[in-house]
Amino acid sequence: MQTNNLAPAGKSYLDPTGVAIGPNQWQLVLSESESVLGDRYYTLVHTTLALA
Repeated sequence: MQTNNLAPAGKSYLDPTGVAIGPNQWQLVLSESESVLGDRYYTLVHTTLALA
């Protein structure tokens, strides 16, 4: 079991969407912003999640 946070603590993430791209692999797309109070400007980022 993974007990460490995989996402940086200084970031805020919203609305993850995943699409299967292979056996035990998913392409993830989500919104990312600096983790600050007040107005935030989000950008889209992507990554691949793979399970062993």
